[in-house]
Amino acid sequence: MLKSEQEFVENQLHNWINQFKKIDRPSVRNMINDLIMVSYSTFENNISKIILNISKQYNKIALFPVEELSQENMKLTDNNNPNKMYLRRTRGSSSQIDYFLQRLGEQHPRKLIARPKDNSMISEKIGAIIYVDDFIGSGNRIITFWKNFISKKIKSWLSYRKCDIYFVSYAYMNAGINNILKSCRGISINEFMAFHKSPTFMHKNEIIRLCDRYMPLDKNRYGYGDTLTNIVFEWKCPNNTPPILWIETKNWKPLLPARNIDKNLFSYLSVNHDIRIIETLWNKGQYKIAITLAENINALPEDTINFICFLSLIAKRLSISNIQQILEIDDIEMNRIIAKAENLHAITYGRISEYGKELLEYYRTLSRQEKNSLQSEFEDVLYVPSQYGGYSCI
Repeated sequence: MLKSEQEFVENQLHNWINQFKKIDRPSVRNMINDLIMVSYSTFENNISKIILNISKQYNKIALFPVEELSQENMKLTDNNNPNKMYLRRTRGSSSQIDYFLQRLGEQHPRKLIARPKDNSMISEKIGAIIYVDDFIGSGNRIITFWKNFISKKIKSWLSYRKCDIYFVSYAYMNAGINNILKSCRGISINEFMAFHKSPTFMHKNEIIRLCDRYMPLDKNRYGYGDTLTNIVFEWKCPNNTPPILWIETKNWKPLLPARNIDKNLFSYLSVNHDIRIIETLWNKGQYKIAITLAENINALPEDTINFICFLSLIAKRLSISNIQQILEIDDIEMNRIIAKAENLHAITYGRISEYGKELLEYYRTLSRQEKNSLQSEFEDVLYVPSQYGGYSCI
């Protein structure tokens, strides 16, 4: 980013923050730090992992984007029957997802087919259909999509179990999934997969107070459906985020006008993942651990960093879901870390054990020279004392 561009972004942030009273500005900083900025590449990499993992169970899979029914993609075909309409592809996130799925299909032609016709799905013996969305908030888009875009033929295949169905998104809110399950027959909870589940602000109570003080007292002041999500995509900010970020009124200027985000602002807010982790540890009072990681962030394997952070945050009684959000890892990796901690007896019933505390103390007291000398050992296994409390660590 050029210096002039950075100055413009900093001025943009400064003007937005200055709308808040000084007493509220620490909470505003927490709000900004809690945002999860999702780039195109991050979205595609994580969605690809989920799709390819599903594909292991089937011979071939069909891929479709979830499309939105709106005034832009509907046209009345009969003035006497306003319910009769034809649909065309939407622009925006669904077209970007469509292009991504086309490329993914080209990379894995034996497994994945993007947008096949109903008849070709029969000839190709499709075992599962995956519908991809960026974010499921209230669930209304999926409900509308299910009722208007998915053909009766496909619904018939699903009812007779001739193929399976999955809805894959980068993130979803539990309230939205529950809404879908109530409204759409033939869909079960097991058919929804996401990288983040019900992502929200770590400083949730502070953000609620900000919304109460500065936003109109209507039912959606915490975001559409009051979901209070903290996900911001490079291409769009969901309306499930607090309107305090994007709404424009006579007395309020938004940071993300019309829920769009300037590329330079996105880059500025997309703090390096490792820096965000270190800052979180520092803010949670794990000062020495934060310094240890800051000095050795390039020397330690990612697995070791995640394990140390997991123990540090469990020690501060953060929930598993919050830790997973901070580390930006999927369910598989989170479960692997938990299993490792349990096998080492570093946690007991979801709480850090005395042994886990000793591990953390070990990392707090390492000198820089000692940490560098252990670099080769870190590459294979987390260093721990040979024995503690009767538990062998070998």
